[in-house]
Amino acid sequence: MKSISSQQPISEQGYRDTLAAWASGICLVTTAVGEERAGLTVSSFCSVSLKPPTVLASIERQGQTRQLIHQSQSFAVNILRTEQRALAERFAGLRGEGDRFRGAVWYAGERTGAPLLQGALAALECRVLQQHEVGEHTVWIGLVLAAELSSAKAVPLAYHQRQWGCFVADATE
Repeated sequence: MKSISSQQPISEQGYRDTLAAWASGICLVTTAVGEERAGLTVSSFCSVSLKPPTVLASIERQGQTRQLIHQSQSFAVNILRTEQRALAERFAGLRGEGDRFRGAVWYAGERTGAPLLQGALAALECRVLQQHEVGEHTVWIGLVLAAELSSAKAVPLAYHQRQWGCFVADATE
């Protein structure tokens, strides 16, 4: 194993290279205020606690999504399936500018009004409990008010070593 440590904080590139080894699921964090919607692709998402049910999502400070979450004090997490890679790329800004919500069916969550993606693997509606400014990101802690889980068997979209892919359970189990 190659060591990248020193007395100083790790370099940005060393940090990026190391974290690329971490496989993560991909989700779209969305929010809305009135008719205005915003969202982006996020891999920095995780469960925080079961009691109460809380999650964490890290969002860049610059941008409309952060501003609308701050205004609405709510957000949704749409967990993607492999077939939704193009949508994830669009929400990540990899497919040009324009309306990120186009080409998919969205509906307003009953508890928060945040956009929920029809056909997502799962979705959570959250109310902001806390926010923390860390580096160039805002870390949002959200209380989960509602959850939807797809009844269809699906493979989640994943990100590993800077590649989009999927996770398939070991068939020998």
